[in-house]
This record gives sequence, structure tokens and C-alpha cells, in this order.
Amino acid sequence: MTVQPWATSDDADFSEMLDRLVHRICRDAVWAGNACTWLGWTMRPARQGLCNVFATLDIDLYSGTAGIALFLARYLESRPSLQVATVLRGAIEHALVGLGRLPSSQTGLFDGAAGVCLAAIEAGVALADEPLRQRGLEQLLAISAQETGPTSLDVINGSAGLIQVQLAVADRFRRDELLDSAIRQGDLLLALADRSEDGWSWSTMPGFAQRNLTGYSHGAAGIATALLELHHQTGDTRFLEAARAGWRYERTHFCLDRNNWPDFRLDEDEVAEAQPVPPQFVTAWCHGAVGIGLSRLRAWELGYDDAELSEEIRAALASTQIWLETHTDPRTDFSLCHGRAGNAELFVAAAEILKQPELHDVAATVGRCGIRQFECQGRPWACGGTKVGETPSLMFGLAGIGMFYLRLLEAGQIDTPLLIRPARWEPATR
Repeated sequence: MTVQPWATSDDADFSEMLDRLVHRICRDAVWAGNACTWLGWTMRPARQGLCNVFATLDIDLYSGTAGIALFLARYLESRPSLQVATVLRGAIEHALVGLGRLPSSQTGLFDGAAGVCLAAIEAGVALADEPLRQRGLEQLLAISAQETGPTSLDVINGSAGLIQVQLAVADRFRRDELLDSAIRQGDLLLALADRSEDGWSWSTMPGFAQRNLTGYSHGAAGIATALLELHHQTGDTRFLEAARAGWRYERTHFCLDRNNWPDFRLDEDEVAEAQPVPPQFVTAWCHGAVGIGLSRLRAWELGYDDAELSEEIRAALASTQIWLETHTDPRTDFSLCHGRAGNAELFVAAAEILKQPELHDVAATVGRCGIRQFECQGRPWACGGTKVGETPSLMFGLAGIGMFYLRLLEAGQIDTPLLIRPARWEPATR
């Protein structure tokens, strides 16, 4: 086995690793005319839940061409490349053409039209392509003009994710109609909140959870973050009160012994048995300490710090650091959604937001470990699906791992897709 030579500094190592991942993604694109997609592992609906399939990627941000386009656009912000620009155009064309096939109700961030629009807008900015940027903006305006019903509420599929995109784009391009639509979505979240002494929560996985979820992707943390962003832009105290009530729900269920928040999802067998089961504890962006930690970091960044918020950030960092230190086997998933790269992102974000650069060292250790275990040994990267191989996508695969190395190098300039906030977009000079 030939071990690849590497430079001696972290920045050089991470930069080389990033370039290798980008080269691999660009090399493997499958073209049809001026659009491209990829073959890879993804999850598709099956008779019972979801199953892993090897197929051409769909258009979404989570595991489709929009997610790969978002990564390539952010890569281009600091690394001009004709090859990358060409593949970026092909990926976003595939995603935009596919928008017409989506149901009108599928408007979410990671699994719907809003994520495709966000990727198109960022691609247009990165490529200095005003027609492309305008195309993405017009699609988002069309989606926002629809009066959608309560089909989904969370960050992955529903209102909370749509709000985050609308506010980020409205802030950059001064489009009041996007802000108005985000407010309507926020009103919907307020109207559908389950209110109790425990706080406010939302039913996002009926039939597959023993109670309303905590956590970022489908739970109270992600919805509360969207409501907090609404308060920050509108000053409407209703949204701040709702966000704080969402925090209270999660605080009520925090487990001190596990230093984590419970995951109330049920698997298929537990649903069939219809019996109470002890909650599981997950340490990931999608569920558990990582996503909740990112939500609290964003609240702190916006100026909403209080004693409990600071304690929750410390708890999330401590719990996630232990997880990272005990999950070093090369078989451990390295994806953004629920793997080592996504968990290490909590420390990249914390170092940036809290102005504590020593926290970045935790993430850098994970980055060095990934290079040693996978690239230097010639192993395929451990991606997000169970018992499957490499895949090129953002939240499950190589594009997300590349985003992690890009963030290790340029966290102050390149935002994470795990926490959508008003973007640092400037007109491209290329």
C-alpha cells in the first residue's frame, strides 16, 4: 500500500485534501447536454420507511445536485477554477430544471425547492452570472407567493427551513415580499405549536415519535432558531417568546446524566409495538447535542445570551467532544448530517462565534484523523448511509466532507450549510 505524501502544516494538508475531493466530484459528474448529475448512494421511499439505493442523484440540497452545487459555489469564492465553474453550472442546471417536477407543497430547505433556489442564487453570485442569480431569486419569489398549508414545519422539509432561506435572501437583496412570506410562515408555526407547561413544541413526525422532537433537523431547536431569526429581522416579540418557549421544551427534557437531549423518534418495530420505550440519545447535527449546540450558538451570536443558553452551549461542546474522542474508528460515518465532520463543525462554529480559537483545534484534530484514515490509506470515505460506499452528496457524502475541510481553512469567510444565516455575499470579481 502506498501512503500519499502530505505537507507539514495543517492548512496545506487541509487545502490539498479539499482540492482532491473537489477533483473527484468534478471527475465523476455524469453529463447530459448542459446539465450534470452523479451516481451515488442515497435514500428513497420504500414500502416501509426509507431504504438505501444506488442511483442518479435527485435535485435537493440534502443528497442531490443542489447540495453539490452549493459546495462548489462556496469553493469558488476563494479558489477560481474553470473546471469547477463548468461543473457547478451543470449541477445547478440539473437542479433548476428538476424544480418543475416537485409538488407545490415541497418547499423546504434540505428536501425541497427553497434549497435549490438558495444554491442557484449562491452559484450565480460565485460565477458572477446575474441571469442565473436572478433565475434562482425568481423561483424563490414564486414559491414564497404561494399560500402553503401546514404540510411540514421543520428545517429539513418545511416552514422553518423555508423561513431561513427567505430571511437570508431578503436581507441580501432587500426583497420585502420574501420577508412578508417568512412572517406568514412564522405565524403558521405559532398557530400549530403544541403549548404546555414544558414549553412549546411541534409535531413533525406524527406516528414515528413518542412525543414531539427535540433537535435541529426535525425538532424544537431548528424551529426556534427560525423564529429567532424572524424576531431579529422584524422586532416582533411574538416570535422571540415562541423561540424561548421552544428552548424551554428542550430544557425540560435535557438529561443531566447523559449531558444531552433525548431523541424521541421510534423505529418501525417500536411503532408496531405501540409501547412506551426509553428515549435514545444521539450526538449529531440532525438530532441531539450538535444541532442544539449550533442553535444556541446562533442565539448567542444574535445577542440573546443568558445564563441557561451559555450552559447549554458548554454542555453541547462537552458532550460532542467526548463523542469525537470515542468515535475514531475508520468505519465511523464522516458525513455532515450525523458523522464526524458534522460533529466537528460545532467546534469550528464555536471558535468563530465565541472568539475562542482553541476550540478550532478540536475540529482540526478530526480533520487530520480523516486524512490519515481514509486518504493516506486509500480507503473510501465513510459516508452517511448504513453499510454503503462513497457518495458525492452534501449531507451524506464527499461534498459535505469537502465543505468541512473548506470550513477548517476559511470559517470566517465561508458559512456552514448546517446553520443558514444572512450570507456574506459580495459581487464576484471573476
